[in-house]
Amino acid sequence: MEKRNVGFSINTLINIFLVFITVGFLFLGALVSKGIEGVKTNQIVVTMQGDAMRKYEQIAMENFVRWNEALQSHDAKKVAELYSSEATFLPTLSPKFMNGNEEAEAYFKRFLKKNPMGKVVKEKVQVLSSSSYLHSGLYNFQIDEAGGRYIVEARFTFLWTLDEQGIWKIAHHHSSVKPKG
Repeated sequence: MEKRNVGFSINTLINIFLVFITVGFLFLGALVSKGIEGVKTNQIVVTMQGDAMRKYEQIAMENFVRWNEALQSHDAKKVAELYSSEATFLPTLSPKFMNGNEEAEAYFKRFLKKNPMGKVVKEKVQVLSSSSYLHSGLYNFQIDEAGGRYIVEARFTFLWTLDEQGIWKIAHHHSSVKPKG
């Protein structure tokens, strides 16, 4: 009786490995194609249209209003509570990089003395997932300074995320004075 070699050649093993990899990518692609709330995703920023996009635009507007109303309260702690405990913050009128609620509160204690009131001039909402989005654009701040009321034109980016209790929190906020020209 003749013995046959039942081992696999290296080429056969490579082909089996490639089949597994291909099937894995197809499976991953199928999962990703379901996307966030049924929306197809093919990039980090989720492309949404219609009612789904209007939902996040409405959430962004409501969260900006909450933030601006917190400024109007003149209560730095109330403003800082809108930021997550690990939030990063690059404020408009400070050269510092800040981290967390305590540093945000310290900044707002000084900033709120200027009686700021913000108004969005131009904006864009980019949905990252069902629990996070970027809200960026241009806003103007009226502030008290040197005995008068002035407008500071600025750029902004807020990264909002849902916390464990389902409350929108600011995970990152970058604001900078709009360059001239």
